[in-house]
Amino acid sequence: MTHPTVPAASPPTILVVEDEAIVARDIRQQLVELGYQPVGPAGSGEEAVRLAGELRPSLVLMDIRLAGAMDGIDAAHAIHMQFGLPVVFLTAFSGDDMPARAKGAFPYGYIVKPFAERELRTVIEMALYRHGSEARLRQSEAFGRAVLDSIEAQIAVLDAHGVIVAVNEAWRACAQAAAAVGGGDPTLTGVGADYLAACQADAVVDPTGDAARTHHGILVVLERRLPRFSMEYPRTPQQPRSFVMSATPLGAPGQGAVVAHTDITARKLAEIALQRKEQDLAATLAAVPDLLFEMDGEGTYLAYHSLRTELLAAPPEVFLGRLVSEVLPPEAAATSMAALREAGVHGHASGQQIALALPQGQKWFELSVARREAAPGDAVRFMVLSRDITERKHSEQAQRDGEARYRELFDSNPEPMWVYELETLAFLAVNNAAVARYGYSRDEFLAMTLRDIRPERLRVFPSCPLITSKH
Repeated sequence: MTHPTVPAASPPTILVVEDEAIVARDIRQQLVELGYQPVGPAGSGEEAVRLAGELRPSLVLMDIRLAGAMDGIDAAHAIHMQFGLPVVFLTAFSGDDMPARAKGAFPYGYIVKPFAERELRTVIEMALYRHGSEARLRQSEAFGRAVLDSIEAQIAVLDAHGVIVAVNEAWRACAQAAAAVGGGDPTLTGVGADYLAACQADAVVDPTGDAARTHHGILVVLERRLPRFSMEYPRTPQQPRSFVMSATPLGAPGQGAVVAHTDITARKLAEIALQRKEQDLAATLAAVPDLLFEMDGEGTYLAYHSLRTELLAAPPEVFLGRLVSEVLPPEAAATSMAALREAGVHGHASGQQIALALPQGQKWFELSVARREAAPGDAVRFMVLSRDITERKHSEQAQRDGEARYRELFDSNPEPMWVYELETLAFLAVNNAAVARYGYSRDEFLAMTLRDIRPERLRVFPSCPLITSKH
């Protein structure tokens, strides 16, 4: 059996915007040597915006000073707003002298002229990684919002004090509909509203009514005195539909609760989706305060430069002149030496990661190593850039934790749910409730399509929620 050949990944494309032809040519050559694919170049701000729209490069290297009506700052702002592409500025300014307008154009970094290839690589890789991380985070948040909005139940997420931190589309639509007929103020049920206090105020008017029961139920769930609270709003002349209100703890103690109002007149109680907002991505970084070391081929620390001495594994007077194996833990030392050996063979190495237990906690670092050209008879030396990537590690873990929470919601929901492929109707996943309700094993479900379920089963359970997937 033959397998299709997977094409090699294309190198990132980089649009060079520089109005000096010689400088643009040199930058393009450097990009080629670093493994990137330069496109363009553009010699004006207007041309840069046009080419960015036509070529959609992975990144734009933008000279701030461009001749013409549109300078590099205006062009970068237009490219960010119109196309969402990352822009790195080429400038003669240092960080403190960077014009305020440039900082307001949402740059992903800047390179001060003149610059070395390793500086160019570092800034480009940081910008590309950050742009990719932001895209993945937006996709994750959009997925979570789509899941939440796909549920017909009206859902609000409360913090530990009963304040609404998120609502779904059904909740918003219900609040707006109620306000349209004079049945409520949507500002009392929107994000930021104290929902628990609003229920308490209604309970004062009718201490034995549904509002009082709702307030009590939410409160005991927030305080973890009950693992779950549920009550039914019966039909009345004023409310012709029946609802089930449920309150469920959110995550660990102190993290709040999820409140759901499910219309059970037309269907069974639907999935209550629990979700909290993912952590915000860090603001635009102009530069990262990395650790820089000079080392020989044996791994001896010869010199260092760092503005953040708290990130050093030992004081300079302790590690200078000593081997990396004498300063770092064995695993970190072995990784560092492997990076030195790779750079000794290929001239550079990057991507190796080490973890260090520092007084302020465990920190993760990514190494970039470049071999220095040595004069005949001189020993080979290396420049080692150690970048603090602890925040990135935590972000990756937070994203994995968020995905795990979505899976837990799906598997533990008391209502049957499944995921099926939209075109073939083949089942991709089912939760435990679906297995229990329909009598098929999980393997049997995954071997079937929606067409295989007996019609009489669908008539008995017509309201089972479906989550579709195109993939």
